[in-house]
Amino acid sequence: MNIESLIAFLGHSSAHKPFDDFLGSCGMKKRPRTTDSYPYLLKSSCPGLSLGFEDDPADLGIERKSAGEFVFTKISLDFTSTKEPFSGDLPFGVGRARTKDEVLAVLGSPRTQGENPVDGGAGISYFIQGLVCVFSYADPAGACLSFVSLSLPDDSDREFGLAPV
Repeated sequence: MNIESLIAFLGHSSAHKPFDDFLGSCGMKKRPRTTDSYPYLLKSSCPGLSLGFEDDPADLGIERKSAGEFVFTKISLDFTSTKEPFSGDLPFGVGRARTKDEVLAVLGSPRTQGENPVDGGAGISYFIQGLVCVFSYADPAGACLSFVSLSLPDDSDREFGLAPV
C-alpha cells in the first residue's frame, strides 16, 4: 500500500467514497464498527501497517474532512513484528532510512527527541505537512527502528509541543 496515497485520506471518514474505494482496491474489506473496542484499529493487507480511527475527533481537537462516523486519524507502521514487519518506503523522502541518524540526515532537526519511556529506547518526532510523525527506536542509540506513527495532530500533541497550537 502506498503510504503517500494513504496520507491524503487522513481526516476523512471510512464512509468517504474515494477513501472506501482506495481501501477496497488495496484488499481491505473491513471498516470500523461501533461494536469494535477502542482504539479503533484496522490491520491492513500490507504487513506491519495499521490504520487508526476516531469516532469523536472533534472532542480530541482533530479536524474532520468528510461526513461519517469513524474518521481516519493515524497510520501505524510496526517494524518489530516477528511475523510480518513493515518493509515499505517511509514518506517525506525518508524512503528506506531506518536508523535515527539516517532519518535525521533526511528530515533535519526533530521537533522533540529523547528517551522512549515505553521501552527504554529513543524517540524523535516531527511536524511535517500538518502531521505528527513519531519515530520510536528499541535502543538508545537509535539503530533499531521499532515503530512509526503518522497522525493528525490532536489537543494532546499541541499541549506537549508535538504540533503547533
